[in-house]
Amino acid sequence: MTVKTITVKEIANKIIRGEDLFIVDVRNQEEYADWRIEGKNVQVVNIPYFEVLDGVDPFLEQLPKEKENEIYVVCAKGAFLLERFSGT
Repeated sequence: MTVKTITVKEIANKIIRGEDLFIVDVRNQEEYADWRIEGKNVQVVNIPYFEVLDGVDPFLEQLPKEKENEIYVVCAKGAFLLERFSGT
C-alpha cells in the first residue's frame, strides 16, 4: 500500500468534482461530532485513534476491499495512524 499526504484543498476539489471518497476519520468522537467531511459521494467511518493503538485488524472489514480504492485518513495526530493502517 502506498502512503501519501493530500491537502485539504485537494480533498475539497475531489468532493466538488463528485469523486467517490472513502475516509477513515481517526479523531476522537467529540471532534468528529463537531465537524466532519461530508459530501454526496463521501463515505466516512469514525474509528478513534485510541481504538487502533493495539492494531487495526478489528477494523479492516470496514474498509473497501477493492485494491483500486483510495482510503483517506483524517487524523489529529498527523501521519501516525496512517502508518498503522498502511502497515509501515
